[in-house]
Amino acid sequence: MQQIEIAMTFTDENGEKRREVQSVKPLVAPEASGEHRIAHILFTELRVAVGEQTEPRHNAIALKWLEFPNQPVGFDQYFNIQNSQALWFELVSLILGAEAD
Repeated sequence: MQQIEIAMTFTDENGEKRREVQSVKPLVAPEASGEHRIAHILFTELRVAVGEQTEPRHNAIALKWLEFPNQPVGFDQYFNIQNSQALWFELVSLILGAEAD
């Protein structure tokens, strides 16, 4: 049975090393090009996860979209307000997710 093993070695400022190893058994044995693609994706994700991240530019503006006015309204507007707030919440979630990606 084929197995994929990933080993990572973390070295601190003092030169002390810590090692993490995990393995998975694929359902279908990957070809050489598939193995290369998997390695490329994992290393790219690692670079993003531990690399310098730019400061989010749009989060503060998007979060202000959720500050709804606290004004009395008629009961007939209840569903319009609920739908509007749900729409704004989805838009904010979309912006925050895009910014994080």
